Amino acid sequence: MDKKRLRHALVAIVGDDFVLDDPASMWVYGKDASPLPPATPDLAVVPETTEQVAAILALANETHTPVYPRSSGSNLWGGCIPCGGGIVVDLRRMNRVISIDEELFSCTVQPAVTFVQLNEALAKHKEGYYNLVSPEGALTACVAGSFLAHGDGIGSALWGTQGDAIVGCKVVIPSGEVIITGSAANPSAQKVAGGSGQFFRYAYANDLTGLFCGSEGTLGILVEATTRIERIPARYGFAALDFASVDDACQVLYRARQERIQANFAALREKKSMEALRPGEYPDAQLVYIIEGDDVIVEHQLERLRQLAREHGGVESDNGKARAYWEKRYSLIPGGMYKLGARALLPLHYPLGKMAWYYHQIRDICDTIIAGKYRLAYFIGGFQIGTAFVCYPTIMFLEQYPKQYQTVMACAREAQESLLGLGGAPIQMGTLWGWCMPRLGTHFELLKRIKQAIDPNNIMSPGMVGFSIDE
Repeated sequence: MDKKRLRHALVAIVGDDFVLDDPASMWVYGKDASPLPPATPDLAVVPETTEQVAAILALANETHTPVYPRSSGSNLWGGCIPCGGGIVVDLRRMNRVISIDEELFSCTVQPAVTFVQLNEALAKHKEGYYNLVSPEGALTACVAGSFLAHGDGIGSALWGTQGDAIVGCKVVIPSGEVIITGSAANPSAQKVAGGSGQFFRYAYANDLTGLFCGSEGTLGILVEATTRIERIPARYGFAALDFASVDDACQVLYRARQERIQANFAALREKKSMEALRPGEYPDAQLVYIIEGDDVIVEHQLERLRQLAREHGGVESDNGKARAYWEKRYSLIPGGMYKLGARALLPLHYPLGKMAWYYHQIRDICDTIIAGKYRLAYFIGGFQIGTAFVCYPTIMFLEQYPKQYQTVMACAREAQESLLGLGGAPIQMGTLWGWCMPRLGTHFELLKRIKQAIDPNNIMSPGMVGFSIDE
């Protein structure tokens, strides 16, 4: 179908005001927050209902038109760049908190609900609740996008990734069919249990919620997600601990997790990253802990953290730094990143108990490749995710200079190759990491067969997660 006829068919679904093809809009939809090259779509469509999404996908499937779902476009790994052209499906009108079901410990939202919007709604609900995991870019990041990319962030030390937090979802697949996963797959669940009916994820054979987690739009369009919620704790506790070596800081992270300290968030900041944000005198490494619980739990665990720090040569710093981090948790890191200019973020996940060894290997790779060979600035940061740790070397550069941009892309690829050689696990693939997927052998071959079964015409985000545009 040519563009004119395709536009006419989309207008019949959503109305003329919500089908866009002007140059300014196409420029916006051609890029996300990553440093990766843009790609121009043919059209953008802005649906409001699940029925409209289903009609759009049925049309695209019939006409073999590529479709790229987009909520806010704030991702950092090329996860919604329309590299195959076609249609961008902008989900911004689907931005309602559908239900807060405290008796089910869950909350159901549409895909464009941001984490700040969600947590504000939850905090006002009765005694006050919160969403388990929120990325540091929560002002603009959306629940759907985070789930579809295994997102992590604030809360990950205690609860894991966004994938761990989601109970079930509603997805429109390319045929236009609507799939419900989790306990609400049983039509009686909503009628009897009430609310969304989503109270348990692992039901009815295969974990289909997990099938869509991390799929980054390659299997369908997520139109509802149900996330677990918890009561806001009676108290938060804050600790900032300084160390003369990264090794000692890593050992405290490991020991604290062994002892089940209830850290909502535990971050490792190295000297170079702190100096980059604000010049001054800093320790070689600093741990920032946010503990949650009642008064007894918080006081006990803060004291145990101090003991662990002393046993590894650490000293208690100004705990106001940890409190300030918490109060500015949704703006401090993104604001600091943008203050430093453009950047290429290379996050990988490693075992928490071996981070003292891994950190040195990561730093050696960064010194050799990023600073040594390519003469670019970098810093390393990271935080705990359950029993793992995400470490994100960050390359800083000036994106407006094309020659430097090309250098950065070559540097990033070479650094990625070496970091993957350490056995780390990237989880947000998009196009930044998608190139490495075919190396996974039978793992990737099975993913391809699953995609071919659900999306035989390869209309859903072709070019993402290692899938070819032409498959």
